[in-house]
Amino acid sequence: MTIFSKILSLFGSSESKEQVQASAPRFRLPIEITKLVDGPDALLQAAPIKGVIVDRKNSDDGSEYYLVDLDAELLIDDVAINYLLISTNLVGGAISPGMTELAVNIALVVDESLLHDSAMNFSKSKFATVGFATAVFDNN
Repeated sequence: MTIFSKILSLFGSSESKEQVQASAPRFRLPIEITKLVDGPDALLQAAPIKGVIVDRKNSDDGSEYYLVDLDAELLIDDVAINYLLISTNLVGGAISPGMTELAVNIALVVDESLLHDSAMNFSKSKFATVGFATAVFDNN
């Protein structure tokens, strides 16, 4: 188990608002996404977007994508969006508990069967924009 996984496993799991759930979340990292560069109006109006990273998806080229369970459902182009995918936008960036305003690529999960896939499947998501992610910890 990596240090990242150990730190993130400290956050207990909670039931997802949807019946479709990610298979056995390995970690949880609360995040907030701000300063969206562009994208669908509904996404821009929802900023800051809050959610919890609940899983990591690897692609064939070695890139890592993180599944974000949103705190509130988004309605974009008449489609209910409950999950986003984020990945680092710049080489050398790392999604971690210490990230502050990290530039990330943001994709909408349009097919929630992705939650059950072991690897990244790009056909189940749609690129939306670039934003800035910060790990947040609620001390209340």
